[in-house]
Amino acid sequence: MRGLWEALDGTDVEINKPEGGFFIWIKLPSGTNPNQLAELAAEARVQYTRGRAFFPNGGGEQFIRLSFSYDTAENLYEGAKVMGRLIRESIM
Repeated sequence: MRGLWEALDGTDVEINKPEGGFFIWIKLPSGTNPNQLAELAAEARVQYTRGRAFFPNGGGEQFIRLSFSYDTAENLYEGAKVMGRLIRESIM
């Protein structure tokens, strides 16, 4: 969470603080281009799941889901900073 907040400070991003589980939900900042974010993430070899996969009746384009259950705290922090930078770069 710290890496995301550091990278996205000053935006209107919404990041849930999970009480358990394996995922963080992010409502992308206003003006984020989800398609550009997907391209940037693929180039950087960063994976996430687009929110629309979880909205069976449509919507969810401005949401992404990140997993945090498998790696060390340091690697997760570094990955979160990269993801935050990519999100910021995809803001139009």
